[in-house]
Amino acid sequence: MGVGAIASLVGPCAWAQQSNTGSIYTCVDRQGRRLTADRPIAECLDREQRELGPTGTVRRQIGPSLTEQERAALEVQRRKEAEERTRQQEERRRERVLTARYPDKAAHDVERAAAIQLLDDVTAIAEKRMAELQQQRKALDTEMEFYQRDPAKAPMALRRKIADELLAAALDVYADKTSPDDHRTAGNRTADALAEIAQETDSFSPLVAELPDFEAYGLYFGNEILQRVRGVGPLGGFLDVAAQQTEPVVMLPIVRAWGSAGGSIAAGTLGYLTERLLTGLKQALPVDAVFLSLHGAAAAQNEDDVEGYVLQAIRGVIGADLGLTQAGLNRVRDG
Repeated sequence: MGVGAIASLVGPCAWAQQSNTGSIYTCVDRQGRRLTADRPIAECLDREQRELGPTGTVRRQIGPSLTEQERAALEVQRRKEAEERTRQQEERRRERVLTARYPDKAAHDVERAAAIQLLDDVTAIAEKRMAELQQQRKALDTEMEFYQRDPAKAPMALRRKIADELLAAALDVYADKTSPDDHRTAGNRTADALAEIAQETDSFSPLVAELPDFEAYGLYFGNEILQRVRGVGPLGGFLDVAAQQTEPVVMLPIVRAWGSAGGSIAAGTLGYLTERLLTGLKQALPVDAVFLSLHGAAAAQNEDDVEGYVLQAIRGVIGADLGLTQAGLNRVRDG
């Protein structure tokens, strides 16, 4: 039997199989004509078609066949709608939480009074601590008078005491931004801790970067940072942006250590700077965020990745949820 004969037998069978499905397809094409067929209509691939049963009932509606660009646009629209639904659900959840927490004005006033009392207590403790620090500073200043001509010759132990005293003094949250008369409004403010530990390490250098190397290029603690770095480097840029915000931002400067370029950081120096940072951060909590300036290419004798080491240490103090932004010469990221 020839190929033509086989085709002549197979063709009618296939046609009969398609025609006996019992479905009728109907649509209106782009010219406004209503078309009907026993299979999906090619002229209506770009528009909706209806599949009817033998009795004329609608079995299903077949959507238009979309191009790749149209499918991508539809997916973007669906994502936006899903995000909007999620946002509305979250907003409703927050409203329910607030309603449960403050069922009436009296409940709100009670909690507000407790918060104000807590601020008053914290302020009193801070003022007492500042008075103690001032007395300690007088003793340190008396001891430093001997090295007045050349402070660099002062013993390291004495210089560290002064640095620790400056750091502790800086952690009075309201000393620089809030007066005793208006500290009750501080609950509406944003409090950001900021710090910098940065150096560009040359691993081939035989030299070791010690604490005096950081002092030579700028080792500051507490409010001295606000006076020294405005308009300079990442910390200065952050301070400039914070000053432009419509809502007040309380700055909690902890430590600024810049070692320029040099050999690997001494293990003891990295330990001291990290300890000062973590101690200050613990005393500054709670805060809304931490802004940290790192270089991105620092290494120590005992740690090849200084940035990762410092970030991990900070996370150990503030937890996983608090905002931590790290900016540096070689990278900027949220940690």
